[in-house]
This record gives sequence, structure tokens and C-alpha cells, in this order.
Amino acid sequence: MSPNIIFITIDSLRPGHTSLYGYHRDTTPFLSQMCKEAIVFRNAYSNSSSTVPSFASCFTLHYPFMCLNYNVLSYVSTLPEILSHYYGYFTIAINTNPSLKYRLRIDERFQIRINLIPFKEKTLIYRIVRKIDNLLLKWIARKTI
Repeated sequence: MSPNIIFITIDSLRPGHTSLYGYHRDTTPFLSQMCKEAIVFRNAYSNSSSTVPSFASCFTLHYPFMCLNYNVLSYVSTLPEILSHYYGYFTIAINTNPSLKYRLRIDERFQIRINLIPFKEKTLIYRIVRKIDNLLLKWIARKTI
């Protein structure tokens, strides 16, 4: 049985401000708990200073300059497609970034797409994130039994 893969990307988050990476306040309890049984990369670097090219690069496995034309996704296999087609993974995207949906359209490459954009009020964000956490943990529990 293949292990579960959870590819979490957070735009504009400094590791030094997360409890996962040793920050003194408990800023990322869900990540900290989940990573107790996961592989955590301590030295990860962004491949671009801009969101869309960086994500295009992550999901196409090409350098950002090769992804300047966002139509690259129409003729290049993406990570979710490769994982699904060749390795039998079931892929889900939960997206809160309008640029990834409307400019890059990467969510179209996942089998299930949940777009939670745009947010109007801060309290709504927290309620939705908690709901996603619960749904995701239940889904993982079903897949690992």
C-alpha cells in the first residue's frame, strides 16, 4: 500500500513564525500535530518569488521561466495527474488562492476540487479551515485503515 501524500502549500508564511519550526507561541497546532508522523523538510526553498510561477513550477516539475506562459498546463503532465494516473493516488485540491484558480487553473488537474475563495471576513476563514481540518483528518483515517 502506498503512503498517503499531503502536499501542503502556504503562500507567504515564514517558518520562523510557526510552532512547527520552533516558534514560542502555538501558531500552527494542526501542522505540528500532523508532522509528528510525517516527513518534514527543514530546508525548503521557493523556486520563485511570485506565487503563480512558483506553484506552476511545483506542479509541473519545470523551472519557473518555463511556466511563464500559463498555458504550459495544457501540454505538460502535472504532479496530481502523474500521481493519479501512474501510481493510483486519489487527488484532492483545497484552494484558497484566487490566482491559482483563475490564472493558473491548477485545481482542474485534481480529481476533487474544493475552492474556498474569496474570503470576506476573518472569522469565516477560521470556521472553514477548522471544517477542512476535520474533513481531511476523517478522509485520511478512512484511507489508512
